[in-house]
Amino acid sequence: MTIDWKSESSKVQKQLLKDLKSLVAVKSVRDDLNSSDDAPLGPGPRDGLYKFSEMTGRDKFQLKILKNVVGYLEYAPKGADDQYVAILAHVDVMPPAMVGKQTLLRLLNVPARYSVEEQLTTRDRA
Repeated sequence: MTIDWKSESSKVQKQLLKDLKSLVAVKSVRDDLNSSDDAPLGPGPRDGLYKFSEMTGRDKFQLKILKNVVGYLEYAPKGADDQYVAILAHVDVMPPAMVGKQTLLRLLNVPARYSVEEQLTTRDRA
């Protein structure tokens, strides 16, 4: 059986972009000054994990979060309690200044006349 991955991915492209936008919108900047037992890297990175957790539950994966620092996905067919596939991924913790400005503006659908900093500041006030 051959799978046409391009065709399959085009079916979910809108949802993938929506998910990516919602992840990028989380200010997952490491914040040691506001770290706690519940958020060892600060509240932003923890919130990023939780946002990702919402998506994985919707897509019928189980996300295992370890100490609110790292997570991994599990997928197992029904009834296969002792066999599963674990999917590891990496979500960066970085300030907006580290992201390519035009890329971030496109993801957030911001007109090019606004700076990234202006848009993030405006969004945070809402």
